[in-house]
Amino acid sequence: MSSDYHKILEDILLRFPHLKVPVRKAAAALRTGCQTVTLGVVGEFDRLHMNDLFPSSLFVRNGKFILDSSKLRMRMDDFDSWLEAASRLTDLNESGGKNVSKISEELIIEAQYKFPRMTAVDALEQNSVQLKSDITRDGKEIAAGRIFDALRIAGFLKENKELFGTAKIGAEFCKDSKAFRKGTRLRYWTAMMLAAELGMPETDGEKCLALSGIIENATASFVTVFGPFSYFSGNMRSDWIRQLYAGNESAMLSMDNLRNIDSIVLDASASPRIVLCENESPFNQLIRENTAAVYVAGFPNSAVKRFLSLLSGQFEILHWGDTDPEGLAIAAILNNIRPLTLYRCRIEDCERLKYALKELSPAKCKRASRLLESSDFPFKKELEFTMHNGWLEQEAWKPVLEDIGNE
Repeated sequence: MSSDYHKILEDILLRFPHLKVPVRKAAAALRTGCQTVTLGVVGEFDRLHMNDLFPSSLFVRNGKFILDSSKLRMRMDDFDSWLEAASRLTDLNESGGKNVSKISEELIIEAQYKFPRMTAVDALEQNSVQLKSDITRDGKEIAAGRIFDALRIAGFLKENKELFGTAKIGAEFCKDSKAFRKGTRLRYWTAMMLAAELGMPETDGEKCLALSGIIENATASFVTVFGPFSYFSGNMRSDWIRQLYAGNESAMLSMDNLRNIDSIVLDASASPRIVLCENESPFNQLIRENTAAVYVAGFPNSAVKRFLSLLSGQFEILHWGDTDPEGLAIAAILNNIRPLTLYRCRIEDCERLKYALKELSPAKCKRASRLLESSDFPFKKELEFTMHNGWLEQEAWKPVLEDIGNE
């Protein structure tokens, strides 16, 4: 191979900066004398680009690119020049000369400055070991870019009401349709940060992505509703949801149905209000009460958000859910889509049913504190009451007459 290969490498990395990750791994391994090194998963990097960077030196095992360093040395006429260029272009020399812990601290401070309203930045400090590992492996520039991309994507998905494939997210935020595939570090950090933003456990990161619209199949995201609803698609009006309501039945719409709907209307003469309901049993109770309702099913997915955003007309929107930090966070997400009033989960309800309140766990207390730090959280009074008195589970609510004698 030509001794000018390091110029070719430089050109490739200028056009495709994300390829600095495998080049840096290779350079670090070659410096230490490793025989083989895993450079990344097949879906994360383009095969042609990888072959340009490491000609006749790669093989694939279990879906991962693996470099045979001895073969790469044999292919290089001027290996030392290539190694020096690879180290310089991927900041290997710089990161090696500076304390990784210090770089990690600087990155966290920069993230706090750039994203002051996001509680997800706390996830960086709580996962400093992972962050330092990224910096050591990929360099400060790549690690920082990935973290900032993850924060931007998490902030977007928190408010998202549409359906997005991984390729679209990668293309829009990173100019690379493969950047957000499963198994990538960007996906790992985004899932973690989104979970922190939603007040959910870190282990539910992938679930949070799905609830926020990241799914492969449009029919997999759906919303269940009950009420005299009709919808318009172009000049066509459909009344089948209302017809099911007349028979005391709920209706289910997938995201595939909803994306072709222009607007949804409610017959206010039959039901002047809609109750958004967090859990299933209370939703069934609302059906028995003949109350128009939307089953939110925990944190609202893209179909729930889409349905609410399509509603038109004048009517009251209420929300009935748990009063723990997660329940009030769900109410806040829905309130951002359509302004609402709490229903059966107000402070007055909790006061009346104080014998049924449940103590907050340490994890819930921590999530509550994070939510209270947000200047725009709409249900601070309710959350402060919960922190001092405990939370009301939705299923524990009772009408006034049934409540008499329970205190």
